[in-house]
Amino acid sequence: MARSISEATSQKVDDEHLAGFEKVRAGMKLDNLPPLALRLRIEDLAQQPVHDCRILPDPLNSVTVFSGFLRSLLMDIPAPSMMPLPALFDQAMTMRLLKRETTIPVPKTYHFDASCDNQLSCPFILMEYIAGRPLYDVWFDQTITPDLLAIRHSRILQDVAEAVTQLNKYEYSPGGAVLFDKDEKPSNIGPFRKVNMNAMLARSRDDGYDGYDGSTIFSSVGPFIDNESFMTRLLDNREPLSDNYSQGLYKLLKLFIDLALSHDNGKSHEAGFVLTHPDLDLQNVIVSEEGGLLSLIDWDGVIAVPRCLGNERYPSWLTRDWDPVKYRYDEDAFPGPGCPNNRENSPTELEFYRRKYQEIVKQISSPDHARRTANSLVLENLHIAADDPVCTDSIIEKIFDEVKAKTVSAESAQASYTGASTSTDGQSKIGEGENHGGEDEDDDDDDDSVDFFFPYEVATGLISGEIEGSDLQWLKDGFLALLS
Repeated sequence: MARSISEATSQKVDDEHLAGFEKVRAGMKLDNLPPLALRLRIEDLAQQPVHDCRILPDPLNSVTVFSGFLRSLLMDIPAPSMMPLPALFDQAMTMRLLKRETTIPVPKTYHFDASCDNQLSCPFILMEYIAGRPLYDVWFDQTITPDLLAIRHSRILQDVAEAVTQLNKYEYSPGGAVLFDKDEKPSNIGPFRKVNMNAMLARSRDDGYDGYDGSTIFSSVGPFIDNESFMTRLLDNREPLSDNYSQGLYKLLKLFIDLALSHDNGKSHEAGFVLTHPDLDLQNVIVSEEGGLLSLIDWDGVIAVPRCLGNERYPSWLTRDWDPVKYRYDEDAFPGPGCPNNRENSPTELEFYRRKYQEIVKQISSPDHARRTANSLVLENLHIAADDPVCTDSIIEKIFDEVKAKTVSAESAQASYTGASTSTDGQSKIGEGENHGGEDEDDDDDDDSVDFFFPYEVATGLISGEIEGSDLQWLKDGFLALLS
């Protein structure tokens, strides 16, 4: 039953996604597609003999695959509400730039048109179709031995790291959408559109669940001159929060962002913004059967972001355990075909892969870049929490739990994570084996103080002013201990 429900849910999501393309599909002149593709291929390969060209069935959501000239091509079509026309132009130009100047495997772009004034009556990018397997299938392949799967995992991480570190050469200031001139060279930085989840939630509350059509709301943001404004671009515009807990989590999020960025600015020898793949996740990595990287796809929405969130951050599939809204691993689940763990890594596995990826970055780049990779685990999730109110509470609670875990070690078991005492000069003694009330405190008192440091108590305490002094310093020191 669980499996059938999952399949039904997946089908509903696919149907809703395709529904967004109905207007485009209704107006498309698909009969003009094969002649257009043939002409472009003839121009690209002047000596290549002409073959037939036909549209393949079952289009892949926003793309259409068709075969001809001994290979398949792919047409990427943006949904009317999902991509502004300038962004399609920027995507095509970026892919051509990377194809021309790097060895990053991206599909070759044959032709694009960001308007509807063309043979197909819709915006499109005509590109090379990469025949391979989505990483989603290879990463969780249960048909091979664990040893062989581990070898493939290592190859995948090595290939991805070697590809994305090449983006280091594309530095910009300020950050935002990279604009191109008529010679297809980067010329300026402009604003970009960002999904505004807060506005969508507000509309759903106003319209009611049945009245809301689920349409995506965008905000135009940027360019940005500093990391803080980039990180908090949508957070600062959220509606006022009514309860102390929500206000406290907001304050806690702002505190963590300020601490993280101050720490990064103090450690990093490189500033500015860097070109970055917008969604480096399993579905956008195409690999061979053996795990060799064939292509990084889906560059729509590509922009220059702060280095701390940039090309050297962990790939998204290695950080899922820090976003509880999305993470589906269940340590109590029974093995079998319907087990959610078949498509999720355990926290221990993800921690192992993160260490491995960080070491790869260190080998092919530098220790400073590897440090940035390590810190991206915290910074990227703070960025998600700031952008998406649906994820805010769970991510802040997760980070808070990590702060507590970091400040309690086997060597300082006597110093509970609420045992922050203050020396005569007012400095916190976190992690130095000292208790809040002195070494004569009994266990019951320790338990009471431990119970106080939970997200609810800390969040509301930040609003009431009860969290201050050594307690606030404990919070700051514990968070900074998460960073390299």
